[in-house]
Amino acid sequence: MKLLVSVAFLSLTVTAAFAEIRSVAPEQLTFEDADTLVVASAAEPLRVQLSDIDAPESADNPKLQRDLVRTGLSATQLIDLGKAADAGLERILGEFKPYQIQVFVDKRDKYGRYPGDLVRPDGVTLSHRLVEEGFAVALPKVDESRRTLLQDAERRARQARAGLWGSHPATFAHWVEDGK
Repeated sequence: MKLLVSVAFLSLTVTAAFAEIRSVAPEQLTFEDADTLVVASAAEPLRVQLSDIDAPESADNPKLQRDLVRTGLSATQLIDLGKAADAGLERILGEFKPYQIQVFVDKRDKYGRYPGDLVRPDGVTLSHRLVEEGFAVALPKVDESRRTLLQDAERRARQARAGLWGSHPATFAHWVEDGK
């Protein structure tokens, strides 16, 4: 059984998989880049990898170094792409106030982040909106229950030249194709 953490005003509560999603005060939520949220807590910040998506990096970190080798693109190209994705995230975040976050604590990724997502009252996730708006892509090994939804959103965004597909088409396509 998976466990998740409901984050509410600097407190973490470990609960069963279908736990209530709780509010996060706006001043508690920041981000490292377009697919990594940071929730302030009394102990240490909780780093959350948005589930089933990838977005370009906007700062020098181990993932950027891996992307440099993987794509052959320059650091400037990749960071510009990441900053544009960050700007898209900032615009989309407003749709999710008041913030409700769901974080699975049964595993971390190789960068120390927990998988999770912001969820609107209508059930739409931040991950889905970022892909739909063209600022992120579905990971190749997407959770089965979300695969069609995210892949369809990515296809529509690409066709509509939304987000990075329109503002940085060649660089984003190169970053995406070399990552899949």
